[in-house]
Amino acid sequence: MQLLCLLLIPLFILATQVSCRIRFSHLGSHYDGTFSKAVSVARTGECTLLAFNKKKIGFRIKVHEEKKTCALLTAFKRFTAPNDTKIRDYILTTSTSNQVCKPYSARNVSEFISGPCKRYRWDCELLEKMRDYCIFVGSDKPDCICEALSFLTV
Repeated sequence: MQLLCLLLIPLFILATQVSCRIRFSHLGSHYDGTFSKAVSVARTGECTLLAFNKKKIGFRIKVHEEKKTCALLTAFKRFTAPNDTKIRDYILTTSTSNQVCKPYSARNVSEFISGPCKRYRWDCELLEKMRDYCIFVGSDKPDCICEALSFLTV
């Protein structure tokens, strides 16, 4: 019995490490930034898995003539108002709050990225740049869009 317990302990530890929740949330805004070369995907979940495997914190899904492409965010300038319904941007949700997963909750960028990044060991520098941008824009703007900055080149 003790041998069985000793064999099960490493399996339990591995299971708890694998079961950590990684979430990407759809943004109400769009990224203004640089993306990797787009690849064809059948479902959004494929792009999520690609972003997870490449340790990227954001990605873009584009739909054109019933075909989806996925591009990973590589550089960030700012968030902009969505102007194309065929584009959907997603962000790694670092928040530890379960409130961000509610179906009808507001899409609050600052809330999505409010948690610690270090546990993911991903592109934390890019995430910090997004946090700083949202702070600069103001906490009263949940989508982190500043219309006055839309006309400036960053």
